[in-house]
Amino acid sequence: MVSFLNSIDDEKKAVMKMEIRYKKAESEREQRSLNNLIKVVDGIFRDCGISKKEGNHVYIGNGDEHDYARFGMVYEALNGWIAFLKRVEIWNFHNEYGESEDFATSCKEKVGI
Repeated sequence: MVSFLNSIDDEKKAVMKMEIRYKKAESEREQRSLNNLIKVVDGIFRDCGISKKEGNHVYIGNGDEHDYARFGMVYEALNGWIAFLKRVEIWNFHNEYGESEDFATSCKEKVGI
């Protein structure tokens, strides 16, 4: 009976994800700046052990017990970074159960954006 319940629980679980979408650049200069920002953000994810992406906007966890810690390190690196917060439009964390949390709104409020 226990193994049956475990298999149901495992089926429910999905891989953790973090979605980041940026405000549209208004000029070529802003686009270059945004491209540089995205490269830095990609580097932060890689440095924290998250290297998989789905399209251009969704970073995918590794599906193991360390994902919460990895995404926590990413959150700590980004949550007070004004340049990032000014450019981000959507910043959502999706846990392994499909529940979503909006980081953009709360982090922007903390720094007065």
